[in-house]
Amino acid sequence: MDDDRENVQSRYLSIYNVPETRRLALAPQVARFGHCTALAGTRNNFEERSELEFCFRLSGAEEFAEDVMDGVIYRNRFPHLFIKLPGVSYRFRANATRSAVFVVYSSDELARFGAAGITGGSPCFEFDLTPEIQQCIKELRAYEKHVHAPGAAERIDLAAMKLIASVVLQNRCSQDISGRARVIMDIASYIECHLTEEIDFRSIAEKRGLSLRSFFRSWREQFKETPAQYLISRRLGLAKQLLTMSDMMIDDVARQSGFSSTAYFIHVFKKHCGITPGVFRRKYRS
Repeated sequence: MDDDRENVQSRYLSIYNVPETRRLALAPQVARFGHCTALAGTRNNFEERSELEFCFRLSGAEEFAEDVMDGVIYRNRFPHLFIKLPGVSYRFRANATRSAVFVVYSSDELARFGAAGITGGSPCFEFDLTPEIQQCIKELRAYEKHVHAPGAAERIDLAAMKLIASVVLQNRCSQDISGRARVIMDIASYIECHLTEEIDFRSIAEKRGLSLRSFFRSWREQFKETPAQYLISRRLGLAKQLLTMSDMMIDDVARQSGFSSTAYFIHVFKKHCGITPGVFRRKYRS
């Protein structure tokens, strides 16, 4: 969160540093996170940021929050997300009480967020504080007192990414998209709901009026992964949940995650995660 150089006592600030342990690269690695309440008169003014921060300003007594980054003035109603980029000058002033949740990454993670299309556009936008986003905030804050627990660092990374993605996706969904893009999103939703079943991309595309070639071309416009890679990624995500949250045998986890055989499941899991499902379970089990 911002360093308060002029009025430290006017803010209630809680910062939680995430241990710099060796982690599975499930999501960009959080350096620290926390929450704060800035009171009227709080101000921040420094030349250049060295880290990447996602600041979710949830409420404020003033109509707008005003920020200046690289000389550009941004004014947003609450709630809103402000992405504070490394290597740029930044300042703000709180003219009334406001509350926020923040997640900070090292500048090394900027490229990953850029590749995902999260940074690179406008650094700020308003969002609706839906029950889904409130739950994401609750999940992240649940780790505030347990940052050193086994597997907590990875769970913090995932919880933070879930919050960021939920807010960014809400913003994107509110924008006008083409009919073809809506079809692709519908297909992605279908895949999410049928992970344990055999997926025939040609059949799915043709039922929605697309040739297989048009489907692949349109998919690339919306996702960085190919449809097959997306399917594997989502199945692995489901498998990780089953491994850490259930007592299922590895054979059952493979089947319930949509993999054709246990041997294939173990091969794919080790290829993508660097360890076998059994080792993953022992290491990250709650």
